[in-house]
Amino acid sequence: QYSSLFFGPKLSVEAPKNGQVVGKNVIEVRGKTDQYATVLVDGDEAYVGFDGSFKKSVYVFPGEKKITIVAKNRFGKEAREVVIVKVR
Repeated sequence: QYSSLFFGPKLSVEAPKNGQVVGKNVIEVRGKTDQYATVLVDGDEAYVGFDGSFKKSVYVFPGEKKITIVAKNRFGKEAREVVIVKVR
């Protein structure tokens, strides 16, 4: 519990992978974090389940898209990951 005061929550992004090429206009961002963390995907809150899993649909346009995922604990500490995808 004390580590929550000093460190951000664990964050792992399962999909999409960095550098992935997609052919759709909607991408589902999925991953895992700590159970009570808040997750923002490009600034929009994502639902976090009891097991820490989260998912959020993101609308994208052709070209390169940078998706920022931030997990924040109740003490304001955060973990951040940036995924870049190429959209056809």
